[in-house]
Amino acid sequence: MGLVGGSDEELIDGAPPYSSLLSGLPAPYLESMSSTQILEDGPLPEGVALDVLLISPDGGKVAYSAARGQKNVVRVGDAESEPFDEVGKPKFSPDGSTVAYWAKRGKREYMVVGTKKGKAFQGVGWPTWGPRGALPAFYVLSGRSQILVADGEQGEAFDCVSGTPTFSPDGALVAYSARKGAKWFIVAGKRKSEAYDQVSEPVFSKTGEAVIFAAVVDRRLLRVRMTV
Repeated sequence: MGLVGGSDEELIDGAPPYSSLLSGLPAPYLESMSSTQILEDGPLPEGVALDVLLISPDGGKVAYSAARGQKNVVRVGDAESEPFDEVGKPKFSPDGSTVAYWAKRGKREYMVVGTKKGKAFQGVGWPTWGPRGALPAFYVLSGRSQILVADGEQGEAFDCVSGTPTFSPDGALVAYSARKGAKWFIVAGKRKSEAYDQVSEPVFSKTGEAVIFAAVVDRRLLRVRMTV
């Protein structure tokens, strides 16, 4: 019989033997195959159509969103959430202990952290975890106002909040840009900047004692440091 990949094994039903196929692969690829280990192996639950699949930062947990009939759920391991009309992509906390995601039922939206469903709002944004990983920060829509919720507490109401919430290095404070009327502000914890015509997203100093941002006022370009 003809040689395949340098092997003299016979063809079986016209196809080369598995060992012959492997012999032609590069050594690094063969090593990666031999070093693979299955840590868990189990079937998906009956009646579940998987959507988004993810792994925790420490690799210890698997989570996914899925459709179950006409509803949607989030599963972490064997634990399944209550059903919602819609769910967002779950996000693991930095330590991998829990997930957070937005969910919708009827005309109301919620932030769900672990198995706890939060207060109902007209709209809920994506969760952003800080380094401490206690609770995520997220924006909500209440009436015509947009509000940041951080550490479980609602901040000041604005006409618009913008960008991704930025956590201080120790995770104790959250900073963001927001607009009232035609003026923009930077908010960090309980502090609010002066009014500007335009602002960038803020960044924290390395020590976390101040936020730094770019701003425009009366056509002057500024770089501003605000102690928090």
